[in-house]
Amino acid sequence: MSGSRCGQWVGHADFTAKLCNDCGFGSRENDCAVCGNWVGSTETLGVLCGDCGFGSKGDECSQCSSWVGSFEARAKLCNDCGFGTRGEECCRLKP
Repeated sequence: MSGSRCGQWVGHADFTAKLCNDCGFGSRENDCAVCGNWVGSTETLGVLCGDCGFGSKGDECSQCSSWVGSFEARAKLCNDCGFGTRGEECCRLKP
């Protein structure tokens, strides 16, 4: 994973952050979409702001921006990245 998180407040947009087959397959599905740490039992689901989730951008992987296709694993956040108001911030990684 490279770059930093978009971080904009999601507000009422609340688009689901998705992962492509490469980023969400197998045990990687249980890794945080922002920092890569193991999620554990927290499983806060990642969300996208209106800018990052609008239109066809909502069908792109929140980690690598590849097209998700029919895989559509939901991005999850660890306790550190999803705690408190950070769980209401866009989790798309900037290149």
